[in-house]
Amino acid sequence: MPAGKCCWEAPASAAAAYAYGLRGASAQPRRPLLRAVAEGIASAAECEHAVGACVLGLDPHRIDTEDAAAAAHNGEQTLVASPPSCLRAELGEGAARLVALLVGRVTAALRSHWSEERPLYLAGALLTRLQPPPPPCGARARGERYEYSVAHVDRANVASYDYSAVLYLNSKGEGFEGGDFCFVDDEGDEVIEPRAGRCVLFSSGFEHLHRVEAVRAGTR
Repeated sequence: MPAGKCCWEAPASAAAAYAYGLRGASAQPRRPLLRAVAEGIASAAECEHAVGACVLGLDPHRIDTEDAAAAAHNGEQTLVASPPSCLRAELGEGAARLVALLVGRVTAALRSHWSEERPLYLAGALLTRLQPPPPPCGARARGERYEYSVAHVDRANVASYDYSAVLYLNSKGEGFEGGDFCFVDDEGDEVIEPRAGRCVLFSSGFEHLHRVEAVRAGTR
């Protein structure tokens, strides 16, 4: 991105994709089809504490067998953090308060970039750990298993999503390789590099098809 550019319009093809997600409604979006990157949503210390909570919460000795096997199967593990208070029993008061604080900052960033005046509600939050997926072989051949790197639309998964945000807790080149965020556009992908404390913000509809490049080494 050009230096200092933190909020920009989605390409023209996004308008047609937006209309595709509507049924008989106007193709004119209520808000501009924007994409944004907010820096410094979390400090270095906050990122370290959140990573620690994620590692603790995803310890294979603390979660059920199916979840523990997920990393070996596709390289992704998730910890439900919605509402953040649900983390209190397993991870303690500090982790729950930290996640709630970060969710609040992300919400404020969304309000600011979109001039959103309506109340915003947390429809879902996850702490996610991505590692290199295993090579396809046998029954795990490509297309026969879930892959986190496949392009998708958030609202297609959860209909109540209006806005989406991805907050990074560690940086590419320091804790992992690969793992870039990509907006998938007709004109070519727009790629955003993960950096600790950086947050990617976008509306959740068909206008923002996106994917994550596979992590090649380490843990994102």
